[in-house]
Amino acid sequence: MSVQVSQIRAARAMLDWSQKDLADHAGISHVSIRNLENENNIPTKTTVDKIINALSLAGVVFIDSGVVLKKETVTTIEGEGWYLRLLDDVYNTLIDSKCEILFFCADDRASPPEVNNRIRKIRNAGIRMRQLVEDGNTYLMGPLNEYRYMPKERYTNYVSLVYGEKVAMCTDHNSKAIVFKDPMLSTMLTNVFDALWDTCKEPEKSNAPERF
Repeated sequence: MSVQVSQIRAARAMLDWSQKDLADHAGISHVSIRNLENENNIPTKTTVDKIINALSLAGVVFIDSGVVLKKETVTTIEGEGWYLRLLDDVYNTLIDSKCEILFFCADDRASPPEVNNRIRKIRNAGIRMRQLVEDGNTYLMGPLNEYRYMPKERYTNYVSLVYGEKVAMCTDHNSKAIVFKDPMLSTMLTNVFDALWDTCKEPEKSNAPERF
């Protein structure tokens, strides 16, 4: 079904979001939201997709008769730009709390420029991060004390993230992420991460030509 402007307004009201709140979560301008809701012009598909994705990540389900908030705590992020949208959810989830992000099995070498720019945006907002990376990898774009080496035989570049009450598992050959909003799961994996962190060694150098 196609989403109507009235549904977007209703979803925003249900979440108690202002137009600016929705714009910030969707990564678009406030003017775009105002024009859409006032029906001043026809938005692009990209703009509508960003709005729907932001509302869906907040728990909104669009149905024929309107919108509802889902009770389920599992969301799938997939399709073009899925990892960028995951990082946007990280930013929107942590922007007020300034909690940290934990990356299991990350690899800065695999990050394209648009991902690095999202990471910079997250960092510039004061959100901290720590990463478990493959032993011997010296392509490290952040401060060295944000990294710990996992043994090569235990490492697979299949990233998982813990942020706030959420856990994101990248899956299906790194083509999508399943996001669980589960405080106990988040706490458990944070404890696992910290146990590994305490036993793994810190890198001593980086040869990455670009740094955060």
